[in-house]
Amino acid sequence: MIDFQVQVLGHRRNIERYCGLLATELTDLQRQYLHKRIAVEHFQLERLEKSWAEQQAYSRSSATH
Repeated sequence: MIDFQVQVLGHRRNIERYCGLLATELTDLQRQYLHKRIAVEHFQLERLEKSWAEQQAYSRSSATH
């Protein structure tokens, strides 16, 4: 559980950091890179949360059988 929370927090912090950088003066290439990194971080965060939900559902179903 703690590992999951640490990973989620890491992805959220990365997203916040990248969004903060977007508010600064950047070249188009730098801006494109940050948008790509934000998309990747969102994808990884969604995948992590989906995996967590599946594990929880499996644990609940295993406990009832």
